Amino acid sequence: MHGSAGRTTTLLYRADIDGLRALAVGLIVTFHAFPHTMPGGFIGVDVFFVISGFLISGLICGEMRNGQFSVTRFYARRARRIFPALIVTLLAVLAIGWLVLLAAEYKTLGLHVTAGAGFASNLILWSESGYFDVEAVRKPLLHLWSLGLAAKGFPRLIVVGPSPHWYEPVANVIYREWSKGPRSGTPPLRIPMRDSEKTARIEAQLRDISGKHNAGYFSLIDTLCNSQGCLSRFGDRASDITSYDGTHLTPAAATYVIADMLSVLTKADNQR
Repeated sequence: MHGSAGRTTTLLYRADIDGLRALAVGLIVTFHAFPHTMPGGFIGVDVFFVISGFLISGLICGEMRNGQFSVTRFYARRARRIFPALIVTLLAVLAIGWLVLLAAEYKTLGLHVTAGAGFASNLILWSESGYFDVEAVRKPLLHLWSLGLAAKGFPRLIVVGPSPHWYEPVANVIYREWSKGPRSGTPPLRIPMRDSEKTARIEAQLRDISGKHNAGYFSLIDTLCNSQGCLSRFGDRASDITSYDGTHLTPAAATYVIADMLSVLTKADNQR
């Protein structure tokens, strides 16, 4: 990145970033075309978030250092970059929807097109979520939620720490621990985590980095673990375990964590 007073700040071309973009696109396209071949391909969206944050933040910081930053110019630049492809996408979806959708479905599509054009898709999709919501595959503009989120900015950055790591499916760990006692007993609710010292070091480093950059920090270890071990399950159903693969949280665990995170953040905001 370079620039000086009286000259517009620009970003130097980064071939490595273009490579990451290509990789992210490949993952997303493969996920949509062959979901069973690339079940985790949606991570490409996260890659795009990181790339966008890096590029946009770098450009804004450079312009601010040179006294050149303008909100109007920033959004005008974003519009010139995004709107051509966005308009083509919205018009194409409207045209195809006119041919294949029923009247009620087309009305909903029109709402999604309007929200997409106004960078408010995330709010509309959030208002529709629930038990009676249609399948995600029936929402052709679902991917525009990320544009809506990016357009609104992020007023507060929260760094989430590492989750408990057992290095194998939690169901196997639960069964092994349960087998150590009487088979008629209840499967253990908490199980000691492997490499707890390593996880503690990572937590300390992340807390330090978060503090230096004025970011909040939320500890999954504090939420899921205590002196007796880490939660391995939240109920008696198979879907109630903390993790299927030993690392990533299940929907049950994620719901528990998010509820605790909202409680912690709300309490912190009230104390300010």
